[in-house]
Amino acid sequence: MELNLYLNRNKRIPPLLLFLTILSLGGCAYKEVSLSHQKTQRQVSCVGFYLDWHVSDQTVDYINMHCAKDLIEQGYQLHDVTLLSVDFTVPEPPKGKQWNQALAANQYQAGLINERQYGNILGALEVAYYNSLEQAKALKKRGEISQSRYEQLLSQAELELTGSG
Repeated sequence: MELNLYLNRNKRIPPLLLFLTILSLGGCAYKEVSLSHQKTQRQVSCVGFYLDWHVSDQTVDYINMHCAKDLIEQGYQLHDVTLLSVDFTVPEPPKGKQWNQALAANQYQAGLINERQYGNILGALEVAYYNSLEQAKALKKRGEISQSRYEQLLSQAELELTGSG
């Protein structure tokens, strides 16, 4: 809403230009990983998109490899085998804590984890977040939880992802 009010007051800035400027200020990555199955000749892709100033490429690689790993176990072959040599290990969080976006950012800015580790953490958090959302949706669809419990699960997933409510 504030953006709309700003644009109404300052009509000299075309909305598309403003959007492109804002988008260019942040880092984003979109990547696709292709796989094929020799027996069925079927081809599939894992597609990742992530916005982060520092590690969007690493995060998308992590998300795509998470998807690809499940397909590789089903007999698919990865087209870009260089990804198989990347270390996608998520480091242990500081003692007594669990990873979330805020903690990972603090650790990265303090130089306690590198870009790859930061990207892996963010990727793991995104995967866990979307898994939580899908599980909550499935429970609600089957009628196993109420709307109130569903909303609680969504809020909990958001808190675990970001580290703030």
